[in-house]
Amino acid sequence: MRRMIVFDSMVLIHLAKTNLLRDAVLFYKKGLIPPAVYGETVAAGKAAGYADALEIEKEIKSGKILVKKPKKAQLLMFENLGLRGGEGESAALAREHGLLLATDDDAVKSRKIVLKIELVGTIAIIVKMANSGKIEKKRALASFLMLRKIGWFSSAVLDKARMVVENV
Repeated sequence: MRRMIVFDSMVLIHLAKTNLLRDAVLFYKKGLIPPAVYGETVAAGKAAGYADALEIEKEIKSGKILVKKPKKAQLLMFENLGLRGGEGESAALAREHGLLLATDDDAVKSRKIVLKIELVGTIAIIVKMANSGKIEKKRALASFLMLRKIGWFSSAVLDKARMVVENV
């Protein structure tokens, strides 16, 4: 059963750049972000003139993505583990509410057992949406090409995701 999801900055940006943000938010029913992620994506992105910032802001204004501050005690625990800014606030929010965290951050991934949170990344979200029929395979495949151009993910990871989508 899909439930609300907490997004960190990079996942939001990647999904917006691939034109799959709205689909992903609807796939998980609603999204949740902390204030730091809002600052890193919408405020900083709009100041820099990035179109993806406007896409993220549109989903916030529509009420599909909610901005919520994590509790201070929860946040302090994550800061003590070296997670600050958007990643720390997102992880704290996910743990506080028992929600899935969408992150591509290696520091968060390496601490997932200690953090006691469930994670999913950009590519896995796209694969899940394609495999469930939420998006067409050709949109998923096009998104992998865009992610290749962005350069955040390795070619091997993108090739594997492409093969998974093509063979379903």
